[in-house]
Amino acid sequence: RDPSLLVQGSYQDDVSDLQDIEVRINGVALSSSTGVINEYVTLTEGVNTIVIDATDEAGNTVIVRRIVTLDSYPPTLYVYTPLNLLLTADSMLEVDGLSEAGTPILIEQVNAATGDPISSEMVTARADGTFRHTLALIEGDQHIVFTAEDPAGNVRSVTRTVTLDTTPPGLTINSPEEGEHVSASVVTLVGQVTDDNPDTVVVKVNGIRVDHAQIISVPVPLVEGINTIVVTATDAVDNTAVRMVNITRDTIPPMLVVETPDFVLTNEPTLVVRGYVNDDAFEVRVAGAKVNVDEDLRFSVEMNLATADNPIEVEAVDMAGNIVTHTIDFIFDDTKPEITLVDPPGAETSDLVIMLNGTATDDVAIINFVTVRGDVYPVIDGKFNVLLVVDTAGNGWNNFTISATDDAGNTGVYKVNVQYVEEKIKIDDEVEEDNLWWYYGLLLIIAALVIILTVYVFAKRGEEE
Repeated sequence: RDPSLLVQGSYQDDVSDLQDIEVRINGVALSSSTGVINEYVTLTEGVNTIVIDATDEAGNTVIVRRIVTLDSYPPTLYVYTPLNLLLTADSMLEVDGLSEAGTPILIEQVNAATGDPISSEMVTARADGTFRHTLALIEGDQHIVFTAEDPAGNVRSVTRTVTLDTTPPGLTINSPEEGEHVSASVVTLVGQVTDDNPDTVVVKVNGIRVDHAQIISVPVPLVEGINTIVVTATDAVDNTAVRMVNITRDTIPPMLVVETPDFVLTNEPTLVVRGYVNDDAFEVRVAGAKVNVDEDLRFSVEMNLATADNPIEVEAVDMAGNIVTHTIDFIFDDTKPEITLVDPPGAETSDLVIMLNGTATDDVAIINFVTVRGDVYPVIDGKFNVLLVVDTAGNGWNNFTISATDDAGNTGVYKVNVQYVEEKIKIDDEVEEDNLWWYYGLLLIIAALVIILTVYVFAKRGEEE
């Protein structure tokens, strides 16, 4: 390949002296006659014929010819695969190209980050000039250097940079959380994508491509029940990361049964709120405070009515946040009913039958009846009239206790003492006997009226209830 070629040799003759021998190279005589040839000739590109002739003084000539080819052009070298800056997920790479038949080709693999050699293989171009070889790539960037050298020592090199990427993109789902329960029809999926080349990453949510700038925020419609959300992130060489999250949509509130009445009128300072739920309930709250639910899904809590809010709210909440609410209204009344007696006006009577007239009132409740001697008598518009037979035996003292109990259980008591004093009237026997029968008849009539009136009042109350 060098156009300057050194021609070396020697010459001698048995008769003639060396100085009498003429030696020429391509017609140019040597400048010295030492018996040694050591001269440079200049070659032209292609085939060159070098003619060396020597003539002694007798005219004898010897001619030597040498054919020398000057080749200063590097060999042909084309690399078809891989293309430069190839990005691949396949760890085995097949390279192929074209050179001159029989040309040895050195394939060197170098770590692009460190410069350390990875592999070095020699292949020979086939008769048609093609060559093929398989390389094992390392993760990351590497340079593949192809070097072809012809017999003249001319060299041609081609370099390709190849990146092996077998790592899928980083994919994180921040919300919703796995196993989460919601009541909404749409949930916002929030996540993050990381990759060396994030712009090339394709993100799909349930198979639908979504835009992202490394941050995912997309609404996802839900159906009632369990929903599986599948998120994929695929890079330029099809490395794919897959994340799944299961979320339950629940729009049905839990069951809540409160066994305490909806309205409570009581004179007790505390009220026990009790009931039960089904297994959908995640939490039970009474008056805003969480209460314990036993293994039978029952709850019971004692409320201080002096400090409790009115009404008392009982709530059952499921994991999706569905709430069912039950309210209990209450009246705390520890005041006894007030009984006032109007008649009889005095402590003595000569009547065999007396009428107790009075009032029974309460600040909160309505008093419907009073009790005297174990018998119940109606209270109408706060007033009562009780007809009683006077006990004339002994000293004639009659102790009457009137009691009234309100709906809260408070009982008011009024006691009255009446003494029977016989009236002395001088009448003939016939009149006295007639008066006696008249009194007995009147007593029976009044007793019958009281019974009828009592039955009527209770019947009327039953109709209203």
